[in-house]
Amino acid sequence: ESVASKVFLYRDNKLEEIKVDAASNTASLGFFYTFICEACGFGQLTGEEWKIMGLAPYGKFNKDMYDLLKTIIKVNGMGFEWQMNNLISFFSDLDTFRRGYDEPPIAAADLAYNGQLVYQELLFEYLNNVHDYAEKMYGKEIASNLILGGGCALNSSANGAILENTKFEHLYVYNAPGDDGNAVGAALLSYYEDNPEEHADTKHIQSPY
Repeated sequence: ESVASKVFLYRDNKLEEIKVDAASNTASLGFFYTFICEACGFGQLTGEEWKIMGLAPYGKFNKDMYDLLKTIIKVNGMGFEWQMNNLISFFSDLDTFRRGYDEPPIAAADLAYNGQLVYQELLFEYLNNVHDYAEKMYGKEIASNLILGGGCALNSSANGAILENTKFEHLYVYNAPGDDGNAVGAALLSYYEDNPEEHADTKHIQSPY
């Protein structure tokens, strides 16, 4: 996979990729979150990132943690960029905040809080850049609507704060935005490629609830 984030325009039942310079989109917000997950003592390869969201409200702001987490990744237009000069020292310094094997999960509450905080700040800055670009290129009506997909769209804590912290007015997140939803998306894509005259039925979507 060449990049971890992409932006698309959906209009007239068609998806159009918005080209972003790959050189300015080298980092992954999802990988950043896995760093937090692993340092908190949770399994980033077994889908335990949700535990950070659950633990974060029990933590508090820690300036040293916050400042460290801000050094590794930044928003660059409509992409994310690793701050490579800080990479080696970042992981070394992160070890000082790592939860010990003999410590209970609550010991990582401050790290979870500050990790979630930095994640949301990055996400909101990125989404506001996307909004500004969409409004400039396609007008206010299109720019007011946001659809999120991908693993990061599983961060429901951040999703719940998007409309309050960005310029978007409407948000839709598919109930399976991660890898599991790819199967549904692939099936739909194949169907519409074989049946180009068909249009998506948005009135009779079955809810998982």
